[in-house]
Amino acid sequence: MKKLGIVFLISFVWSLFLAWLRGGYISILTLTGLPLSSFIGFIVYGLMTTLALEKYRNTTFSGYIVLLVWLGASILELPFRIIHFGDAMISFLNLLIWWLGIGVGYFFFKVRKITHKIIFVGLSLICALWISTSGYSMWTHKLNYGTINGRAYQECKSEIKMQNYSGEYISLNELDKAYLLLDMWYTSCRVCYEQFPKLQEMYEKYKDEDRVGIYAVHCRTEYEKYNIGYVILSTRSYEFPSLSLDNNDEIIEEWGVLRFPMVFILDKQRNIIYKGDLAQAESYLARLLDKLS
Repeated sequence: MKKLGIVFLISFVWSLFLAWLRGGYISILTLTGLPLSSFIGFIVYGLMTTLALEKYRNTTFSGYIVLLVWLGASILELPFRIIHFGDAMISFLNLLIWWLGIGVGYFFFKVRKITHKIIFVGLSLICALWISTSGYSMWTHKLNYGTINGRAYQECKSEIKMQNYSGEYISLNELDKAYLLLDMWYTSCRVCYEQFPKLQEMYEKYKDEDRVGIYAVHCRTEYEKYNIGYVILSTRSYEFPSLSLDNNDEIIEEWGVLRFPMVFILDKQRNIIYKGDLAQAESYLARLLDKLS
């Protein structure tokens, strides 16, 4: 039993290290944070499960070994995720990939043919790498914005009006642009400020493009004036146009603005065709313009 306890302890210690990796303190190639923790965890728990099963092949029921590895990986993670289910969903895929590694390790132990082992492990590594990268991007995008890639269609039934820096109401429906990209932000949003340089790059790229309009939409509180967003952006030397919207405006609820920053792309009829992050909005906008060419 003491030797089996060591299996549990090693698994538990690895879970602590992998949880630390989520903080983004280490990068390997393009992997960091949750994706890195997921992929490394898949490999570690796969190897650990196989090695432990081989070591105790003739002395202990294999199911006990798998259970101890699983308990070590999950004893802190699972209760936290159950108690804080909503908040922990963003990283729940991380734990699932660890479990997948345990399953792959068990299957590797059970399969006898070397060719089958090689094929299975190879496919599993590819699958785990995809889930840890592209899969994670889709997972977080779905949780944050409701779609895996931002593609959406929502009809905007009423005229869309927002204020400019002078307080004048501008109708977005009357703008002669095939597409409008709107970056919704608010004053205390740190992430919003971090992506403004990228928005500035996009604006410089498309400012002479007649088919596209790019705007930062400041969602102001009742204590802020309509021009506060413009003032903030101007003092930071950003050149992209600024619009203002009261955060109690019906647009906020109708469009489903649940978090910031949140980027929308509107078509010629001013219906929503994209909502999500700026990175995927940029690539999607480029494809839309290519279709018009």
